[in-house]
Amino acid sequence: MNPDALAEALLSVVAPLAEARRPGSSEGLTAADFVLERPKNRDHGDWASNAAMKLAKNVGTNPREFAGEIAAALAETPGVASVDVAGPGFINIRLDAAAAGALAKTIVDAGTDMVLLPSERSLAKVALSPLRSCRRCTGCFCPCCTGCGWRRPNRCTGCASTG
Repeated sequence: MNPDALAEALLSVVAPLAEARRPGSSEGLTAADFVLERPKNRDHGDWASNAAMKLAKNVGTNPREFAGEIAAALAETPGVASVDVAGPGFINIRLDAAAAGALAKTIVDAGTDMVLLPSERSLAKVALSPLRSCRRCTGCFCPCCTGCGWRRPNRCTGCASTG
């Protein structure tokens, strides 16, 4: 299960719960409204969300109580191993092994088009130029190589060699 699919699952759980508490409160909600982050401490799960805290005031409820309802419903989602509530209403999500494996397969299949951005601790697609190269990844020692540190073999823009 990738972050986009998890955000969609979170939306499918949160929208009906919000509507049950206050009709019209889920109008206009999209999966993009639910930010999923990697917890700093891996013991807290694979993904974390503050969705309950963001929506609690809108639906007129305690954030931790709302997070508990979300956690119980989200735990029933295929690919989710467990969901816990922490602090004032953070939702910590742990994926089952098959879902984590599917994410790893997505990363491997994407190859060099997907990189981990450590500052955001999330996956992002990055458009990498197919015509740029460097000495470290291709073994090309021509003066046009910049030593940029990208680890992908490409055609060098200056000498057209392939590493």
